[in-house]
Amino acid sequence: MEDADARAGRFALRYVPLNDAGADGKPDTSAAGANADRAGADKTAIAFVGASSRTATRAVALVLNRAKLALLAPADRGPDLTRDARYSPTGARTTFRLIPSELAQAEAAARWLSALGHGAVAVVDDGTTYATPIADAFAARAPAAGLRVTGRERAAKGDDPVQVAKRVAATSPGAVLLVALDEGEAAKIVTHLRTALPSATLMGLDALTSDDFLKAAGAAAEGMYAMFPGVPLDRYTGDTRGWLERYEARYGSEPHPYAVYAYDAATLAIAAARRAGDGATDRERMLQALRDVAKGYAGLLGTWSLDGDGETTAITHTAVQARGGHWIFSRLLG
Repeated sequence: MEDADARAGRFALRYVPLNDAGADGKPDTSAAGANADRAGADKTAIAFVGASSRTATRAVALVLNRAKLALLAPADRGPDLTRDARYSPTGARTTFRLIPSELAQAEAAARWLSALGHGAVAVVDDGTTYATPIADAFAARAPAAGLRVTGRERAAKGDDPVQVAKRVAATSPGAVLLVALDEGEAAKIVTHLRTALPSATLMGLDALTSDDFLKAAGAAAEGMYAMFPGVPLDRYTGDTRGWLERYEARYGSEPHPYAVYAYDAATLAIAAARRAGDGATDRERMLQALRDVAKGYAGLLGTWSLDGDGETTAITHTAVQARGGHWIFSRLLG
Protein backbone atom coordinates (compact mmCIF):
# COMPACT_ATOMS: atom_id res chain seq x y z
CA MET A 1 0.00 0.00 0.00
CA GLU A 2 2.81 2.40 0.84
CA ASP A 3 4.55 1.75 -2.48
CA ALA A 4 1.29 2.58 -4.29
CA ASP A 5 0.64 5.71 -2.17
CA ALA A 6 -2.53 3.93 -0.98
CA ARG A 7 -4.61 5.26 -3.87
CA ALA A 8 -6.22 4.03 -7.09
CA GLY A 9 -7.69 7.01 -8.90
CA ARG A 10 -10.33 8.63 -6.71
CA PHE A 11 -10.34 5.65 -4.34
CA ALA A 12 -8.29 5.42 -1.16
CA LEU A 13 -6.89 1.92 -0.72
CA ARG A 14 -7.05 -0.03 2.51
CA TYR A 15 -5.33 -3.27 3.38
CA VAL A 16 -7.45 -5.55 5.58
CA PRO A 17 -5.42 -8.38 7.18
CA LEU A 18 -7.39 -11.56 7.81
CA ASN A 19 -6.20 -14.50 9.90
CA ASP A 20 -7.16 -17.97 8.71
CA ALA A 21 -5.58 -19.80 11.65
CA GLY A 22 -7.63 -21.78 14.14
CA ALA A 23 -7.17 -21.98 17.90
CA ASP A 24 -4.19 -24.30 17.41
CA GLY A 25 -2.44 -21.76 15.19
CA LYS A 26 -2.78 -23.91 12.07
CA PRO A 27 -4.74 -22.97 8.92
CA ASP A 28 -8.41 -23.58 9.53
CA THR A 29 -10.95 -23.95 6.73
CA SER A 30 -13.77 -22.53 8.85
CA ALA A 31 -11.76 -19.40 9.61
CA ALA A 32 -10.79 -19.11 5.95
CA GLY A 33 -14.40 -19.48 4.85
CA ALA A 34 -15.49 -16.81 7.30
CA ASN A 35 -12.83 -14.48 5.89
CA ALA A 36 -14.12 -15.11 2.39
CA ASP A 37 -17.71 -14.42 3.49
CA ARG A 38 -16.59 -11.13 5.01
CA ALA A 39 -14.68 -10.09 1.90
CA GLY A 40 -17.44 -11.16 -0.46
CA ALA A 41 -20.02 -9.11 1.45
CA ASP A 42 -17.81 -6.00 1.50
CA LYS A 43 -18.82 -3.95 -1.53
CA THR A 44 -15.58 -1.97 -1.34
CA ALA A 45 -13.40 -5.09 -1.63
CA ILE A 46 -11.56 -5.23 -4.96
CA ALA A 47 -9.47 -8.41 -4.54
CA PHE A 48 -8.51 -11.10 -2.05
CA VAL A 49 -4.85 -12.11 -1.74
CA GLY A 50 -4.40 -15.49 -0.08
CA ALA A 51 -4.66 -17.86 1.55
CA SER A 52 -1.87 -19.29 3.69
CA SER A 53 -2.33 -22.96 2.78
CA ARG A 54 -3.86 -25.21 0.16
CA THR A 55 -6.86 -26.18 2.25
CA ALA A 56 -7.54 -22.57 3.23
CA THR A 57 -7.28 -21.41 -0.38
CA ARG A 58 -9.80 -24.05 -1.44
CA ALA A 59 -12.16 -22.83 1.27
CA VAL A 60 -12.08 -19.24 0.04
CA ALA A 61 -12.06 -19.95 -3.71
CA LEU A 62 -15.60 -21.30 -3.80
CA VAL A 63 -17.06 -18.44 -1.74
CA LEU A 64 -15.24 -15.72 -3.66
CA ASN A 65 -16.29 -17.14 -7.00
CA ARG A 66 -19.93 -16.85 -6.00
CA ALA A 67 -19.25 -13.28 -4.89
CA LYS A 68 -17.40 -12.56 -8.17
CA LEU A 69 -14.43 -11.28 -6.18
CA ALA A 70 -10.96 -11.93 -7.58
CA LEU A 71 -8.79 -14.39 -5.66
CA LEU A 72 -5.05 -13.93 -6.22
CA ALA A 73 -3.32 -17.02 -4.85
CA PRO A 74 0.36 -16.61 -3.91
CA ALA A 75 0.94 -19.96 -2.19
CA ASP A 76 -1.40 -22.71 -3.44
CA ARG A 77 0.34 -24.74 -6.14
CA GLY A 78 -2.17 -27.58 -6.53
CA PRO A 79 -3.18 -28.13 -10.17
CA ASP A 80 -6.89 -28.47 -9.42
CA LEU A 81 -7.25 -24.92 -8.07
CA THR A 82 -7.56 -23.46 -11.56
CA ARG A 83 -8.80 -26.59 -13.34
CA ASP A 84 -11.52 -28.07 -11.14
CA ALA A 85 -15.00 -26.69 -11.84
CA ARG A 86 -15.86 -27.11 -8.16
CA TYR A 87 -13.99 -23.89 -7.46
CA SER A 88 -15.80 -21.96 -10.20
CA PRO A 89 -19.48 -22.77 -9.63
CA THR A 90 -20.60 -19.61 -11.47
CA GLY A 91 -18.68 -20.62 -14.58
CA ALA A 92 -16.67 -17.38 -14.44
CA ARG A 93 -12.94 -17.42 -13.71
CA THR A 94 -12.20 -15.51 -10.52
CA THR A 95 -9.10 -17.39 -9.30
CA PHE A 96 -5.64 -16.43 -10.51
CA ARG A 97 -2.42 -18.12 -9.42
CA LEU A 98 0.73 -16.03 -8.94
CA ILE A 99 3.09 -18.88 -8.02
CA PRO A 100 4.13 -21.65 -10.44
CA SER A 101 1.84 -24.65 -10.17
CA GLU A 102 3.10 -28.14 -9.44
CA LEU A 103 2.54 -28.94 -13.12
CA ALA A 104 4.99 -26.16 -13.98
CA GLN A 105 7.45 -27.80 -11.60
CA ALA A 106 7.03 -31.10 -13.41
CA GLU A 107 7.89 -29.39 -16.69
CA ALA A 108 10.91 -27.72 -15.09
CA ALA A 109 12.12 -31.09 -13.80
CA ALA A 110 11.85 -32.58 -17.29
CA ARG A 111 13.82 -29.69 -18.81
CA TRP A 112 16.49 -29.96 -16.13
CA LEU A 113 16.99 -33.71 -16.46
CA SER A 114 17.27 -33.23 -20.21
CA ALA A 115 19.86 -30.46 -19.71
CA LEU A 116 21.81 -32.80 -17.42
CA GLY A 117 22.11 -35.16 -20.35
CA HIS A 118 19.71 -37.87 -19.29
CA GLY A 119 17.48 -39.69 -21.74
CA ALA A 120 16.05 -42.56 -19.70
CA VAL A 121 14.22 -41.65 -16.48
CA ALA A 122 12.17 -43.69 -14.02
CA VAL A 123 9.46 -42.00 -11.96
CA VAL A 124 8.58 -42.94 -8.38
CA ASP A 125 5.72 -41.33 -6.47
CA ASP A 126 4.24 -41.95 -3.04
CA GLY A 127 0.62 -42.22 -4.18
CA THR A 128 -0.54 -39.07 -2.40
CA THR A 129 -2.78 -36.43 -3.95
CA TYR A 130 0.30 -34.19 -3.93
CA ALA A 131 2.64 -36.56 -5.73
CA THR A 132 0.61 -38.50 -8.27
CA PRO A 133 -0.58 -35.52 -10.38
CA ILE A 134 3.01 -34.23 -10.58
CA ALA A 135 4.33 -37.65 -11.58
CA ASP A 136 1.57 -37.95 -14.19
CA ALA A 137 2.41 -34.51 -15.58
CA PHE A 138 6.11 -35.30 -15.73
CA ALA A 139 5.47 -38.56 -17.58
CA ALA A 140 3.21 -36.76 -20.07
CA ARG A 141 5.71 -33.96 -20.71
CA ALA A 142 8.92 -36.00 -20.69
CA PRO A 143 8.92 -36.91 -24.42
CA ALA A 144 8.80 -33.24 -25.43
CA ALA A 145 11.98 -32.72 -23.40
CA GLY A 146 13.68 -35.64 -25.12
CA LEU A 147 13.22 -38.03 -22.20
CA ARG A 148 12.02 -41.62 -22.17
CA VAL A 149 10.19 -42.79 -19.05
CA THR A 150 11.46 -46.31 -18.36
CA GLY A 151 8.86 -47.05 -15.71
CA ARG A 152 6.44 -45.74 -13.09
CA GLU A 153 6.58 -47.06 -9.55
CA ARG A 154 4.36 -46.38 -6.55
CA ALA A 155 6.08 -46.20 -3.16
CA ALA A 156 3.24 -45.68 -0.73
CA LYS A 157 3.83 -45.62 3.00
CA GLY A 158 4.28 -49.21 4.17
CA ASP A 159 5.59 -50.50 0.83
CA ASP A 160 8.93 -52.29 0.97
CA PRO A 161 11.50 -49.74 -0.28
CA VAL A 162 13.94 -52.53 -1.16
CA GLN A 163 11.47 -54.05 -3.61
CA VAL A 164 10.54 -50.64 -5.01
CA ALA A 165 14.20 -49.89 -5.69
CA LYS A 166 14.72 -53.30 -7.32
CA ARG A 167 11.78 -52.77 -9.67
CA VAL A 168 13.07 -49.34 -10.60
CA ALA A 169 16.58 -50.67 -11.23
CA ALA A 170 15.16 -53.37 -13.50
CA THR A 171 14.11 -50.67 -15.98
CA SER A 172 17.74 -49.46 -16.30
CA PRO A 173 17.18 -45.70 -15.95
CA GLY A 174 19.98 -43.16 -15.98
CA ALA A 175 18.01 -40.99 -13.59
CA VAL A 176 15.14 -41.32 -11.12
CA LEU A 177 12.60 -38.63 -10.27
CA LEU A 178 11.18 -39.14 -6.78
CA VAL A 179 7.95 -37.28 -6.05
CA ALA A 180 7.19 -37.72 -2.37
CA LEU A 181 5.79 -35.73 0.52
CA ASP A 182 6.98 -37.60 3.61
CA GLU A 183 10.68 -36.89 4.18
CA GLY A 184 11.27 -40.00 6.28
CA GLU A 185 9.71 -42.37 3.77
CA ALA A 186 11.49 -40.61 0.90
CA ALA A 187 14.81 -41.04 2.70
CA LYS A 188 14.25 -44.80 2.86
CA ILE A 189 13.53 -44.94 -0.88
CA VAL A 190 16.61 -42.86 -1.70
CA THR A 191 18.81 -45.09 0.46
CA HIS A 192 17.76 -48.20 -1.43
CA LEU A 193 17.76 -46.51 -4.83
CA ARG A 194 21.38 -45.53 -4.23
CA THR A 195 22.21 -49.16 -3.47
CA ALA A 196 20.34 -50.53 -6.49
CA LEU A 197 21.45 -47.76 -8.88
CA PRO A 198 24.77 -46.41 -7.57
CA SER A 199 25.54 -44.37 -10.71
CA ALA A 200 22.04 -43.01 -11.39
CA THR A 201 21.12 -39.37 -10.92
CA LEU A 202 18.46 -38.91 -8.24
CA MET A 203 16.12 -35.92 -8.23
CA GLY A 204 13.39 -34.81 -5.84
CA LEU A 205 11.06 -31.83 -5.77
CA ASP A 206 10.36 -29.05 -3.28
CA ALA A 207 8.92 -31.26 -0.53
CA LEU A 208 12.40 -32.72 -0.03
CA THR A 209 14.41 -29.49 0.02
CA SER A 210 15.05 -29.51 3.76
CA ASP A 211 18.08 -30.38 5.82
CA ASP A 212 15.88 -32.80 7.77
CA PHE A 213 15.48 -34.94 4.66
CA LEU A 214 19.22 -34.86 4.00
CA LYS A 215 19.92 -35.87 7.59
CA ALA A 216 17.51 -38.81 7.32
CA ALA A 217 18.91 -39.96 3.97
CA GLY A 218 22.53 -39.52 5.02
CA ALA A 219 25.24 -40.36 2.50
CA ALA A 220 22.68 -41.75 0.06
CA ALA A 221 21.46 -38.21 -0.69
CA GLU A 222 24.93 -36.86 -1.55
CA GLY A 223 24.84 -35.47 -5.09
CA MET A 224 21.05 -35.65 -5.31
CA TYR A 225 19.20 -32.82 -7.04
CA ALA A 226 16.00 -31.03 -6.07
CA MET A 227 14.15 -27.82 -6.87
CA PHE A 228 11.66 -25.33 -5.47
CA PRO A 229 9.64 -22.47 -6.98
CA GLY A 230 11.06 -18.96 -7.08
CA VAL A 231 14.47 -17.49 -6.41
CA PRO A 232 16.49 -17.65 -3.14
CA LEU A 233 16.53 -14.40 -1.20
CA ASP A 234 20.30 -14.06 -1.59
CA ARG A 235 19.85 -14.13 -5.38
CA TYR A 236 17.43 -11.20 -5.49
CA THR A 237 18.61 -8.32 -7.68
CA GLY A 238 17.40 -4.92 -8.86
CA ASP A 239 13.91 -3.91 -7.75
CA THR A 240 13.41 -7.24 -6.00
CA ARG A 241 16.55 -6.67 -3.95
CA GLY A 242 15.35 -3.17 -3.06
CA TRP A 243 12.01 -4.57 -1.90
CA LEU A 244 13.80 -7.19 0.21
CA GLU A 245 15.93 -4.53 1.91
CA ARG A 246 12.87 -2.38 2.68
CA TYR A 247 11.07 -5.41 4.11
CA GLU A 248 13.98 -6.38 6.35
CA ALA A 249 14.45 -2.79 7.52
CA ARG A 250 10.78 -2.51 8.47
CA TYR A 251 10.14 -5.92 10.01
CA GLY A 252 13.60 -6.91 11.23
CA SER A 253 13.43 -10.33 9.60
CA GLU A 254 13.53 -12.02 6.23
CA PRO A 255 10.26 -12.46 4.34
CA HIS A 256 8.79 -15.86 3.63
CA PRO A 257 10.04 -17.10 0.24
CA TYR A 258 6.48 -16.80 -1.11
CA ALA A 259 6.07 -13.19 0.08
CA VAL A 260 7.24 -11.84 -3.26
CA TYR A 261 4.31 -13.58 -4.95
CA ALA A 262 1.90 -11.92 -2.52
CA TYR A 263 3.51 -8.54 -3.21
CA ASP A 264 3.07 -8.91 -6.97
CA ALA A 265 -0.51 -10.08 -6.37
CA ALA A 266 -1.26 -6.92 -4.42
CA THR A 267 0.40 -4.58 -6.92
CA LEU A 268 -1.44 -6.33 -9.75
CA ALA A 269 -4.75 -5.72 -7.97
CA ILE A 270 -3.86 -2.05 -7.48
CA ALA A 271 -2.88 -1.68 -11.14
CA ALA A 272 -6.17 -3.29 -12.16
CA ALA A 273 -8.14 -0.94 -9.90
CA ARG A 274 -6.42 2.00 -11.55
CA ARG A 275 -7.26 0.56 -14.96
CA ALA A 276 -10.90 0.08 -13.96
CA GLY A 277 -11.10 3.68 -12.68
CA ASP A 278 -14.53 4.54 -11.34
CA GLY A 279 -15.56 0.93 -12.04
CA ALA A 280 -13.05 -0.56 -9.58
CA THR A 281 -15.83 -1.58 -7.19
CA ASP A 282 -17.79 -3.19 -10.03
CA ARG A 283 -16.49 -6.74 -9.72
CA GLU A 284 -17.03 -7.80 -13.31
CA ARG A 285 -15.17 -4.71 -14.53
CA MET A 286 -12.46 -5.34 -11.97
CA LEU A 287 -12.03 -8.93 -13.15
CA GLN A 288 -11.70 -7.76 -16.74
CA ALA A 289 -9.20 -5.11 -15.69
CA LEU A 290 -7.15 -7.81 -13.93
CA ARG A 291 -7.06 -9.89 -17.10
CA ASP A 292 -6.05 -6.85 -19.15
CA VAL A 293 -3.33 -5.64 -16.79
CA ALA A 294 -1.92 -9.16 -16.37
CA LYS A 295 -0.70 -9.23 -19.97
CA GLY A 296 3.00 -8.50 -19.80
CA TYR A 297 2.82 -7.19 -16.24
CA ALA A 298 6.14 -5.82 -14.95
CA GLY A 299 6.47 -6.82 -11.29
CA LEU A 300 9.10 -8.03 -8.87
CA LEU A 301 8.86 -11.45 -10.50
CA GLY A 302 9.90 -9.95 -13.82
CA THR A 303 7.56 -9.41 -16.74
CA TRP A 304 4.86 -12.04 -16.66
CA SER A 305 1.29 -12.74 -17.71
CA LEU A 306 -1.71 -14.76 -16.60
CA ASP A 307 -2.89 -17.26 -19.19
CA GLY A 308 -6.44 -18.25 -20.01
CA ASP A 309 -6.52 -20.70 -17.11
CA GLY A 310 -5.41 -18.05 -14.63
CA GLU A 311 -1.89 -19.50 -14.40
CA THR A 312 1.22 -17.33 -14.24
CA THR A 313 3.95 -17.43 -16.85
CA ALA A 314 6.51 -16.53 -14.13
CA ILE A 315 7.68 -20.11 -13.68
CA THR A 316 11.26 -19.69 -12.44
CA HIS A 317 12.46 -22.49 -10.16
CA THR A 318 15.67 -22.84 -8.19
CA ALA A 319 17.71 -25.98 -8.72
CA VAL A 320 19.84 -27.23 -5.82
CA GLN A 321 22.19 -30.14 -5.20
CA ALA A 322 22.96 -31.99 -1.96
CA ARG A 323 26.56 -31.54 -0.88
CA GLY A 324 27.96 -32.23 2.55
CA GLY A 325 24.54 -32.47 4.19
CA HIS A 326 23.19 -29.20 2.76
CA TRP A 327 21.32 -28.09 -0.32
CA ILE A 328 23.62 -25.91 -2.45
CA PHE A 329 22.44 -23.56 -5.20
CA SER A 330 22.95 -25.02 -8.69
CA ARG A 331 21.06 -22.87 -11.18
CA LEU A 332 17.83 -21.09 -12.01
CA LEU A 333 15.36 -22.87 -14.25
CA GLY A 334 13.13 -20.62 -16.33
